[in-house]
Amino acid sequence: GLDRFMGMVAALDGKGKLHLYQQNIRVGAFDMKLNLNEDARPSLAIANGGAAIFVSDGHEIVVVDTAGKVQKRLSVHYFIGRMACSPNGKLLATCDTETGVIRVYNGTDLTPTHQRHAIDLLSDAAQLQLIADLPPMSAAPGTLAIDDNGNLAFNISGVVCVTTLKQLDALPSPQRLL
Repeated sequence: GLDRFMGMVAALDGKGKLHLYQQNIRVGAFDMKLNLNEDARPSLAIANGGAAIFVSDGHEIVVVDTAGKVQKRLSVHYFIGRMACSPNGKLLATCDTETGVIRVYNGTDLTPTHQRHAIDLLSDAAQLQLIADLPPMSAAPGTLAIDDNGNLAFNISGVVCVTTLKQLDALPSPQRLL
């Protein structure tokens, strides 16, 4: 991952270590305690200015600061295929490779905020070009991007969709019990 504003470079190696560089200066290598195996697809996303660095082994999301310190860790019940963060790091989008569900989290505390099947988002979107057939129901997004305003872009089987968080189902926010 590359932060174009501050020149921060983040790389995840095959052993689950996060390597951070500030321009040409090595910050360090940090063990994220990820469970990488043959089936795992590691992912990495970095917010502008290094506001947040998100790493994943496909089953867990870890938020790291620019010093390599783990801020938050979240295990998920699905296999993460794609992961993208907003430029300010306040939104994190993931995609479930098995069901095609796109999920959006609060980038600070990893609280889930929205979700919806990508194929449903695609079928609800206004078509700018006539699509003969929708992609198969089992297809999962191949790319994923999200901006600071909650605009979400992805593709499925070569069909590109741009939508907003308003089109996703809002999830109930956790409340403290009194």
